[in-house]
Amino acid sequence: MLSIDRFSYYTRKYEGHQKFIKEFLRLYNLLIQTFDIKIFNRLGWRYINIIPYSREDDLLPVNEFFNLEMNIAQNKNINFENLSLVFISKIDVGNITTKVESIIKENGEQEAFLLDIDFAYTKNLKSESIENLIKKAHKQARDFFENSIIEKYRQFLRGESL
Repeated sequence: MLSIDRFSYYTRKYEGHQKFIKEFLRLYNLLIQTFDIKIFNRLGWRYINIIPYSREDDLLPVNEFFNLEMNIAQNKNINFENLSLVFISKIDVGNITTKVESIIKENGEQEAFLLDIDFAYTKNLKSESIENLIKKAHKQARDFFENSIIEKYRQFLRGESL
């Protein structure tokens, strides 16, 4: 997407971060050569994952997928019927916005968790440092994702069953 004050690149068929970064850099280089951009104020890496699940006794199987350590009102064992969490974590060069939500298809047949991690550098950034920054942004989002899930779900992602 290209507009007067923004360039974003996304894909619905994600084939890994190396291919994604390579294509992003190709398009970005065309953009800065055409418009002589020297500084930009935001660089982000957004990771969105839809995780299908089946309820257990009408409750969400949150602990089957996520490492969400919460202590709400001194109750560590919360049984969720629905879930919608959004939090923004400040880091030295920007922030990470995280959304975890239970969702359902329009036809009502399949429920899923939406895991949305949006890492963003939000300082004045120099265009010549883009390749290093996008790789760091990917690593920040990936590390956050890895720390948010449990081993059982990690095995599922590798092709093993839950």
